[in-house]
Amino acid sequence: MKKALSQLLDCSDEFHYHKRVCLEPSLSQNTWSGNMANDFDGFKQRALQGSYQSIETQDLQTVISRVETEIEQIKQEILSLEHNRSSQQVRLSDLHDQRRKELLNNE
Repeated sequence: MKKALSQLLDCSDEFHYHKRVCLEPSLSQNTWSGNMANDFDGFKQRALQGSYQSIETQDLQTVISRVETEIEQIKQEILSLEHNRSSQQVRLSDLHDQRRKELLNNE
């Protein structure tokens, strides 16, 4: 889970780093002009930018938050299991002591 979280954080950083390349590609006037360029600019502003920002700010953050929550839940479960194990060891030791005393009293 920690490795997955680390990879998600790396993806988030990389996604943010490459935002400009996706939303503002370097297209020269010779490459891109006229109506198609205007249509593309409109598409960038309406659809592409919204989708990109949604992925960056909502989707990735939601997944990262869920993984962090899951990691914390697992940590708490581990602590609880360790506490239970410790309690059981104390109980077992007490039972051994009790049995030893019973055997000594029967002699």
